[in-house]
Amino acid sequence: MTLLGGTAATWPLAVRGQRGRDPNINIGVLTDMSGLFATLAGEGSVVAANMAVEDFGGDALGSKIRVFFADHKHKVDVASAIATQWFNEAHVGAVVDMPNSTVALAMQKLADAHGRIAITISGGTS
Repeated sequence: MTLLGGTAATWPLAVRGQRGRDPNINIGVLTDMSGLFATLAGEGSVVAANMAVEDFGGDALGSKIRVFFADHKHKVDVASAIATQWFNEAHVGAVVDMPNSTVALAMQKLADAHGRIAITISGGTS
């Protein structure tokens, strides 16, 4: 449920993060699909994001909302490659979830460097 509300709140920010490169609102769910946090996040996070899009009607501000997802495999280099591709080619304006703290911290820096948004939903670190 947290992801559902967080994703809906992200849409206006994602539009700003895209800088007019794509007529769609693109949100990336970067999660753990097969590892330690798969039951905490994983497929459930992707389903929740898609349900939020459906509940919102599939568009916002006259733009179609699209959800991308990928498994970061608990590796910063894998997560960075995915997010960089999303930012540069898929014009993703915001990346959400990131239940691994090292991935979440790296994505905060990467998103900032690309002028995009990263919202950690289920990750944490001291």
